[in-house]
Amino acid sequence: LLSGAYSYMVLYIVARFAGNVSRNFSPEWAFIPEYGVALLVFKSRIRLLVNFMKLVYLDKKDRVRVWLGSHRALLTAAAVLTLLLLPVWHQSTSGSFVLEPARRAVVRSVVPGLLEDVFVKEGTVVEAGQPLAKLRNVPLQSDLAETQAQFVVAADRMTLAAMHYENYGTALQERQRLAAQSEQLQQKAANLEITSPISGVVLSPRVRDRVGAYLIEGTELLEVADLSTLRARIYVSEYDMHKVRAGAPAKLQVEGVQRTWQSRAAAITPVSQASDATLIDQTKFKGLHPPQFYLVELLVSDADTRLRPGMTGVARVYGKRTSLAGLGLETLRIVLGRKIW
Repeated sequence: LLSGAYSYMVLYIVARFAGNVSRNFSPEWAFIPEYGVALLVFKSRIRLLVNFMKLVYLDKKDRVRVWLGSHRALLTAAAVLTLLLLPVWHQSTSGSFVLEPARRAVVRSVVPGLLEDVFVKEGTVVEAGQPLAKLRNVPLQSDLAETQAQFVVAADRMTLAAMHYENYGTALQERQRLAAQSEQLQQKAANLEITSPISGVVLSPRVRDRVGAYLIEGTELLEVADLSTLRARIYVSEYDMHKVRAGAPAKLQVEGVQRTWQSRAAAITPVSQASDATLIDQTKFKGLHPPQFYLVELLVSDADTRLRPGMTGVARVYGKRTSLAGLGLETLRIVLGRKIW
């Protein structure tokens, strides 16, 4: 038995070697010489199998004819036909992912200033509009106080000018100028209190270590993410894109968690994307021309405390249901369509 298995393995390797050599010249038609070599190599074995089948048929011919004419044969044929035509097979494609928040916001300083205090830390749950930190900008605050005082004086001058009917237009213009300047400085001063743009959880570590540092305009302070909805992105090859559509159902399984989460394909990139080596096994395409990949975005809206950004896993996106007969015809159509057109 072992010697026979060894012989067949050697013959199989020879056939595969012929196919690999042919694939260097014509990848599309390399299967023809590969199958041809396999046919020549296994010719004697195939002849023995045919003779054996003839012997079995001649020995069991009468019994088979009687059985085919019985009701049991009709019921068996009907059951097999029903099984072949029932849409029990679910087309699908899978890929690895890294969980990330579907909605996240980077909080930056809008105006320059000294970081006076930070009210949150990593893991703090915040609401939209909640204060996160406070800046101090002495020149800005001084300019605001001075402008507001000048505005009060200009308002009094305008009132006196209106009472005495002299230089009212000049006083009105000065008051309007100071009002606009005061409003502009108030908006800048309001930005000294940094608030959260969204509801979520603070992700940045050791934020309070930066207290006392001077932040220029646009400096990144911390990151807030909504962890109630997480996003998983998988790479789907161009050969499997016919199985995926927007809104298609999907399931996600995270490493180390014995549960699957329901999801749907929320978006599909319209153009191909550069593949991520950490999510795709590049060894499968070694020596071959790798296919193009498209990103499919899956959302998990019922994420519980067990799911965290950065977790890895495998997601499977499901296409239409088809029967075993339909699956075979579809596979044959794809193979012939790629070879003959």
